[in-house]
Amino acid sequence: MPTKTTEDVVAPIRFIIWQQLYNTEKPFQIFIQPPKDAKDQRTNNLVFVEHETTIRDIRGSEEDFNLDHHGFQFCNSKSKFEDFENMKAVEQEYLPEIKRLIESEVKGADRVHFFDWRLRRSSPIPAGTVVDLCKPTDWLRPSIHAHVDNSPSAILNRIMTELPDEAELLLQGRLQVINVWKPLHNPVEDWPLAVADGSTISLDDLIDTDHVRRYYAGSVLNLMHRPDYKWYYLSQQNKDEVLFIKNFDSDDSVKASLSTCCVREP
Repeated sequence: MPTKTTEDVVAPIRFIIWQQLYNTEKPFQIFIQPPKDAKDQRTNNLVFVEHETTIRDIRGSEEDFNLDHHGFQFCNSKSKFEDFENMKAVEQEYLPEIKRLIESEVKGADRVHFFDWRLRRSSPIPAGTVVDLCKPTDWLRPSIHAHVDNSPSAILNRIMTELPDEAELLLQGRLQVINVWKPLHNPVEDWPLAVADGSTISLDDLIDTDHVRRYYAGSVLNLMHRPDYKWYYLSQQNKDEVLFIKNFDSDDSVKASLSTCCVREP
């Protein structure tokens, strides 16, 4: 069987810019329209800049990367599930399948809890479409900014809110928050997901940013630019090649406590 060749690329990645404003006002992004009588009609106070970035193709060397050292890893897992727009089927059939995968691939994963899942596609959302961010089967476009999906404070809030009876015990042990990302069809030919080697990221380069939805307020970490980050992607990723991306790790002895991600534009 022929070996796939690697395809390193140079592509733009958007990074947040630090502003003096943030000394007195926390960065924020609001996903609902402010009331008409509100004095402040802003929906965000963020500024991003694009930097041309070398993104290395790890096709053929996937096994060289793991969660503890890089903040991400790939694994192979075949699934027959395809009914992703059926929320009940996803939660009753697909998520238990992913739970078993996490338990087999992540060392020490003796308790797995899902607090969110989403569908994304690169095609434009038709004008006038109202996207319900509380409905996971409503398709979203990929994020093109370098970011971590959950900040430590948002993670703590999730645990206290969704697992109140277990929170004290869970916080005494090792806690990891991991995204599981996979294509729904074969192969990914445009808009592949790029991930950064978490061991090259300084926590000082991450800006905690409030994300406010209609029924949920959380926060993400947006990444400022530095030239020594190392970025990777997997060319022609297929639906059996599952990517784990670490958002958080309470074990500070590992080289990578998180990884940032974005979708590389075609």
